[in-house]
Amino acid sequence: MIRVDARGSGSSWQPMINGKPVDTPRCSYDQAMVVAERLALAERTKPRNCMACGKSFLSTGPGHRLCNIHRSEG
Repeated sequence: MIRVDARGSGSSWQPMINGKPVDTPRCSYDQAMVVAERLALAERTKPRNCMACGKSFLSTGPGHRLCNIHRSEG
């Protein structure tokens, strides 16, 4: 599991993933969290095969096993 956080104070907040700094410091906690969450999502996205048709697609995790075509039919 990926742990997302931001550390800092005032106008300098460092986005963190699993306790390690990522990207550059941001001027607000909210901005740092948006960056960290976006990077965490990209890190866990990987190619998987659709369980319905076998076509390869980018999946965001184990609960995302159908391509967009079959997901919309669901």
